[in-house]
Amino acid sequence: MSNTKVHELITTPARERTKINKIREASASLAEMNLEGTTERIADITGFDEETVKESQMRSAMTNTLSLDHAYGSTRPNGDMQETTLMSNAALVEHNDAAEMVELQADILSVLTRNLKPKEAEFITLRYGIKDGNSYTLTECAKMIGVSYSRAQQLSKSCIKKLQKADEAKALQEYLLTLS
Repeated sequence: MSNTKVHELITTPARERTKINKIREASASLAEMNLEGTTERIADITGFDEETVKESQMRSAMTNTLSLDHAYGSTRPNGDMQETTLMSNAALVEHNDAAEMVELQADILSVLTRNLKPKEAEFITLRYGIKDGNSYTLTECAKMIGVSYSRAQQLSKSCIKKLQKADEAKALQEYLLTLS
């Protein structure tokens, strides 16, 4: 990645934006009725639990999200004004995609370290190319981590079973769906 400020381009996932918008709408409707927008009332209106409402309100208050389709102006060195959208700048869109991939990679590695032993996590990252994008065959993975081919087969099966049973499995599946 280049030295541009990639963190400014990361967008809130669609499911989170939907939650935030639903909560904002509930707050606005309560304000129109001259009622205080308490967490409890908002939770009743939206159907979310109070903890979800609190988290979404905090995220919403803490973020300074840039719109990808809003026109932003900048002054060139010669004094001319240049207006552009972030989506029209291919390099920025590529950086946004790269940032999403880094975030996904970090999420996957986090799930692996919480649910697998170190050797198992290393095996899965090699087998599926999670760290560097290069996936390896069972034979190659076995050689790299110093186990037999049959042990690599066993590791593969046991790791997949552990990850399918992991608490985060459903959350990761949902996350992957938002990226596709």
